[in-house]
Amino acid sequence: MAGYLCWCVFRKLTTAGTVVTSLAIASGNTLEAIAGAWLVNRFADGKNVFDRPQGVFKFTLAIAISAVLSPSFGVTSLALEGLCRVDEIRRDLDYLVGW
Repeated sequence: MAGYLCWCVFRKLTTAGTVVTSLAIASGNTLEAIAGAWLVNRFADGKNVFDRPQGVFKFTLAIAISAVLSPSFGVTSLALEGLCRVDEIRRDLDYLVGW
C-alpha cells in the first residue's frame, strides 16, 4: 500500500495542486482501496465473492460504498485549500441529484 500511496502523491504533485492537497487526495485513494478490500472480505465472503449471486450483489454494494471515499477526500481538500469554490461543488451536486 505504501507504493500505491507514493505513486498517487507523485502523480498529483506533477499535475496540479499543493503538497497538502496531493497528500489528501492520495490518502483518499489509498483509503478507498483499503476500505473496499475490507468490506469485500468482511461482508461478501472474500475470495469466494463470485461463487453465488448474493456475493456479486454484496461485492457491488461494498465497492459502491468505498468509491465515495476518494472523491470526498479530494473535493474537501481542494475546497479547504481554495482551489475550487464551494458554490461550484453545490451546483455540481444539485445537478447530480436532479439528474
